Amino acid sequence: MSGFEIAGIVLGSLPLLISAAEHYQSGLDPAIAFFKWKDELKKALRELWLQHSSFQLTLRNILKEVASPSETDEMLLDFQHELWRSSELAERLEHRLNAAYRVYIYMMKEMESCMRTLARHLDIDRNNGTLNDLEAILEANPPIESPGQGPPRFEFKRRIKLTMKRKEIRNLLKEIKSCNERLDQFIEKAQKTQPAPPPRPAKPKICPTVQEIQHHATRLHEILSGAWSCSPRNAHQVHLILEHRMVRPKKQAALRVSADEEDTACFTLSCKSPCSPEKWGLAEVRVAVKTKESQTKSRRNLSTSSSRTLCENSDDSGVEDLQIVTDLCPFFCRQPHPNYFGFELNPGGKLRGAYQALGRSVLMGESCVSLEEVLFPAPEVKGWRPFTEEDRYLLAITIASSLLQLHVTPWLTGYWSKRNILFSKHADKQQINVDVLHPFVSMESQHQQEQPSESATPQNPLNFYDDDTMNLLTLAKLLLEIKLNNRLQQPSKGDEACHAGDFLELKKWIIQEKGNLSFAYRDAVAYCMQCAANPAAKLKDAGFREKMVDRVVVPLLDELDYWRGGALQV
Repeated sequence: MSGFEIAGIVLGSLPLLISAAEHYQSGLDPAIAFFKWKDELKKALRELWLQHSSFQLTLRNILKEVASPSETDEMLLDFQHELWRSSELAERLEHRLNAAYRVYIYMMKEMESCMRTLARHLDIDRNNGTLNDLEAILEANPPIESPGQGPPRFEFKRRIKLTMKRKEIRNLLKEIKSCNERLDQFIEKAQKTQPAPPPRPAKPKICPTVQEIQHHATRLHEILSGAWSCSPRNAHQVHLILEHRMVRPKKQAALRVSADEEDTACFTLSCKSPCSPEKWGLAEVRVAVKTKESQTKSRRNLSTSSSRTLCENSDDSGVEDLQIVTDLCPFFCRQPHPNYFGFELNPGGKLRGAYQALGRSVLMGESCVSLEEVLFPAPEVKGWRPFTEEDRYLLAITIASSLLQLHVTPWLTGYWSKRNILFSKHADKQQINVDVLHPFVSMESQHQQEQPSESATPQNPLNFYDDDTMNLLTLAKLLLEIKLNNRLQQPSKGDEACHAGDFLELKKWIIQEKGNLSFAYRDAVAYCMQCAANPAAKLKDAGFREKMVDRVVVPLLDELDYWRGGALQV
């Protein structure tokens, strides 16, 4: 043992050794205790508890700069916590202490040596086969559960003996105290000579990267286009749920990566079964990464058999045990199925499945409506549930971010408009509800023999445009229409000759509604207009996309945080 994990062993052994000494004291005859120890043993126990508390504070002081508060608390409560052996923790400590790191570890070894000396003079049970004496004692004497918040409690099966003399105990206590003081001095000097850098403002980002999302979304579209085997008369409709995927990095120096920050992509799909058009099936498609361990041990795996039925695999099967799926009809079309399937898209571009994934609160209604119908319903349609301010911000963020993610993928190609963004509609007796939290884009797939590719009809009649200028201008108009719940007076007809008129109308609209627009929202719309007028602005340029995130998506996300009380909820 040569790294910082020694600190965890020392932290765990101190309460055990103190408890063993207290057990020895409680079994002494009062007369023998007085003549042998006088008051030294009682003082020694008190001093040991003081040094234990001091050591805890010392560790907290150094860990607060290299780990998050929650991780620090977990480590101090559990000397066997995996983070004590974290190589990332050791690297951060070495960088923080610089030249003092080796001496700091040496002082930890001195503390460990003191604990081993005390353990040798206490006749405590230990496990055989463990190289480290303290670890052997800790394994043989685990703490008992205590409902209180005090120090850990231990029970001993037999009477404990202490073979140290008073002078030896005094010298040992002096050495422990000296080690604690020197550890504090090293930390204090390190903080003075190399102060911790000021925390940088947390900058939200799209996670994983846009390039990865585009790559995986394109592969997924290709797979879904040919993954149906039903007869030609049965068309399939697949929806891709749009997600803004904005993640704000943690302010604390967390050692563990959160689920939101993992560099993996996950897509949510909804598929309509031709056998039961009124019912939608949900599925997640998680991208498998070679360098990370599979996280599907707890998932209940399902696979297709030769008779096209679903069969359960064992609960501990990994992704490599899932079959490659080339036909999705057995899952969604031919028999009852779980509410939420899960698939893995492996690095080779193959779809593996399926497992029963954890459900997601996506409500699929009996019909769909476009963003245009949601924002500007027909006069005869009554009972729409009004949007909240939070709904409008979240919708604007999701649409702006999704344009950057999917603009070069088959899901959202060429010129797009309010007609491309769809929502699930739920109607009851009193009002019509739209699932504004889960907008989606749709693809319709039929058997290749029914609709050959050369005669395929594009989903959007304006797909012959491939102009970033039009898309950026459309985004500016959409952001204003979503925020103000009003329509541009002279909507564009998709003709390039209308661009100049749209610019003028947008400028007038912003001036007229400046009292209803925040500075951040107004600047986000203005930046979209500025980029639309710039012939050098290309959405394929990674640098330009990053600027779009910083100038459009992030300001809106910050204002959404304000409406949510300052907490990012994604």
